[in-house]
Amino acid sequence: MLVSVPKLPPSYAPLWVVYATVSLTILLIIDLLYRWLEPARLQVRVTKEVFVRWVERGEVLFVNAVMLATKAPVVVTDVRVSLVRTSGSSKSYALGVVLVGEKVKGDQVLAVHHFFTKSALEFVPGNSTHRRLYMCDLEEYSEASRAIASDFDRAVIDIRGRYFADPDSLAAMPAESQLEMVKEIDGVVNSFAERFFKRVQLETGNYELGLVVSYRRPSRVVFQRRTSTSSSRVRFEIRDDFEVLFRTGLVTCLRTKAVALIAPERSTITYPEYEPYGILELEES
Repeated sequence: MLVSVPKLPPSYAPLWVVYATVSLTILLIIDLLYRWLEPARLQVRVTKEVFVRWVERGEVLFVNAVMLATKAPVVVTDVRVSLVRTSGSSKSYALGVVLVGEKVKGDQVLAVHHFFTKSALEFVPGNSTHRRLYMCDLEEYSEASRAIASDFDRAVIDIRGRYFADPDSLAAMPAESQLEMVKEIDGVVNSFAERFFKRVQLETGNYELGLVVSYRRPSRVVFQRRTSTSSSRVRFEIRDDFEVLFRTGLVTCLRTKAVALIAPERSTITYPEYEPYGILELEES
């Protein structure tokens, strides 16, 4: 005896499951597109660790910055630093980034500066803190200071050549000749210290230092390579003690450098350095 089984209708998932699946898929696609098309974001802050040092190219500013690339890595393509005196007669200084480096652990309690490149181009990983140190000179005046530094070296070397042929013969020089040589070198040191100090451009007053970092995403897609900028500023004050410190520091520095030119292995040169007062970190702009 044959029993007929009724044909069951095809089984379908409930409509709400279908709608939920399609909606979730659309949301995932939108999220992926947003992540792909989202522009890069880089936050930059200049810290209070700003100071001025005199070197052969004139005054240089050491600028410390902290960077944070949110969500995605970025490529830093350019760094620009500006300095403006805001008190008295306003004056703008064109600063050029000479060296790029970082602070590293040394033998002392404080970190030491390690410069490893002249280029600002670098890769900043996403969701990580990135610290950089920029040495900046006053572009308009650095070449003149470097020329004076070369003249100083030649003047000391000329004096050395008149008194002895090589450093090994220094100890054999008569005391009277050594005294005459020291007097000549002191005259050169004082003369060039005054020439260098006349080239110093920073004066007492209030200043505002700005850092602008240009960056983009590391992508080959054209519309993802749009360049953006992030900036930060600090304010500080240079007081009257700046002139005294730099003037006396220049004499000490040049005297030590002269000794180093005469007996290279016997001297360590310390360049005059000044830390401004009232350094204030401003909000990111």
